[in-house]
Amino acid sequence: MTNTQPSKDVQVWIEKVEEDLRWADYNQKGGFWAQACFASQQAIEKILKTYLIHKDHKLHRIHKLGQLLRLCAKHDKEFSRWKIAAETISKYYIDTRYPDFISHNFSQEQAADALKIAKEITTFTQSRLTK
Repeated sequence: MTNTQPSKDVQVWIEKVEEDLRWADYNQKGGFWAQACFASQQAIEKILKTYLIHKDHKLHRIHKLGQLLRLCAKHDKEFSRWKIAAETISKYYIDTRYPDFISHNFSQEQAADALKIAKEITTFTQSRLTK
């Protein structure tokens, strides 16, 4: 197994993921729970897409985290461990942004959990980008 540095394209995606994580953290600290949940969803979506770009060199225009995880798991089955969390956080893509879809108020606990999972998936995925 070779240990190579991620490509420039991958590096650009990683920078966007890191911005989303900072955005989620900022929103969480400010009490903007829905926005923190959305930013965490975005970070996860982007890091999974980053991994797929790294592996198969194409952008997957999918927003559902479960689908992205399944594609990642084709390369590394360890991605499957976040299946249940991804199903919950995937809903934050729409539910946090559109009044017609918001079925409840988002909580500090949801925001903290989403950010924690986003950081875990990001750390795990980044460790796979040199393989």
